[in-house]
Amino acid sequence: MPLLLLIGHYLKRFIILKLGWILQLCKSCLLSSSLHLFFGGAIAGSIKNYLPTIIPGILIQTLVTSTGTVGTNLSEDTDKSISNRLQSMPISRMAPLVGILTADLVRYAVAGIVVFSMGYILGFKPKAGLGAVIGSILFMMIIAWCLSWLFSFLAMSVKSVTASSTTAMLIMFPLSFLSNAFVPTNTLPSALKFFANHINPVSYAVSAVRHILSTGTIDGNFWGAFVATAILLVILVH
Repeated sequence: MPLLLLIGHYLKRFIILKLGWILQLCKSCLLSSSLHLFFGGAIAGSIKNYLPTIIPGILIQTLVTSTGTVGTNLSEDTDKSISNRLQSMPISRMAPLVGILTADLVRYAVAGIVVFSMGYILGFKPKAGLGAVIGSILFMMIIAWCLSWLFSFLAMSVKSVTASSTTAMLIMFPLSFLSNAFVPTNTLPSALKFFANHINPVSYAVSAVRHILSTGTIDGNFWGAFVATAILLVILVH
């Protein structure tokens, strides 16, 4: 029961802060509408052909950047002594953290719906249909939830809002851009190519989403991303 109350509290805070919703919508729409126009012709030969590549990339990039705000929110709660008040209550020490991370699943779902809605407006129609879209959003929600534990751990380690947000950006940048999210990796230098293709879990996740949207099935990239983030979750929780 206390956990459900905490989840409701963080959901209410996110809903009340309408600016957060507006910025989330604007960011996703801006990325979707601009990147395919800028790079579509150069990378895929045409804007239409680039949509199956860029929409899954924007989906993972949006959700990865959304996970970074979890650490910032935790740091703000610490500065305002909210965390101390929660720890004085007869609840599990993990309850506040689980509460905010679970509430953020709603934010990830909203981001996924916005990305695919914008993609549909631009002309992106997945071959596997609506079921694959829903499956892709659910898959990325799980990946984002696991990654959010990493940024929560960092936030509790640095104990500063500024340091937390800066550290999150330093991690999110290589995860998002040193991957196959926006461009093919075959022209990258050998070291970066190896990182993007074999180490970066974002590349596995993006490839898995592209496969789901085109065929409606899962492949090795799905399990690679799932296992990598699950291992990270287990390490951070323990």
